[in-house]
Amino acid sequence: MLTTFRKKVKGFTLIELLIVVAIIGILAAIAIPNLLAAQARSKTSRAMTDTKQIVTQAQLYTNDNNCLPQNGVAPCTAMGAMPTNLWNGTAPGTTRYMAQTFDPWGVGGGANYLYNDQIGGAQTALTSEIRAWSVGPNGTDNTYASDDIGYSNYSGNRP
Repeated sequence: MLTTFRKKVKGFTLIELLIVVAIIGILAAIAIPNLLAAQARSKTSRAMTDTKQIVTQAQLYTNDNNCLPQNGVAPCTAMGAMPTNLWNGTAPGTTRYMAQTFDPWGVGGGANYLYNDQIGGAQTALTSEIRAWSVGPNGTDNTYASDDIGYSNYSGNRP
């Protein structure tokens, strides 16, 4: 007779639900910082690869045209801002030296990498140092600050 009055209750108790929610919260607290760190490592790796590619293609440009990309000597007089001109077709002969790329640390991910082929602000010979760098995690150009990420073709001590 008692079995007719008792219904089998199916479901979870409040304690069981709280335990599951707590476990999910703990797992999320562990996973989210790891995910953010992985994204930062990915952006850093991308910036290192892109800056090396920019310097390599700028060296190829220099070999092809016998002038540094920014020195204003023909046929480089009509050049746009570096490194944009490596992919936008403004290089002599409308050559595209690489695919378009943007600094992953730039504002909104749409800023160009920074570039320089001068030493001490003066235009120098074709053996000049070519540098490309990303603004880094803080998102501002501090020109060779500790958080900037970049690459240079210069070997030896920097002048």
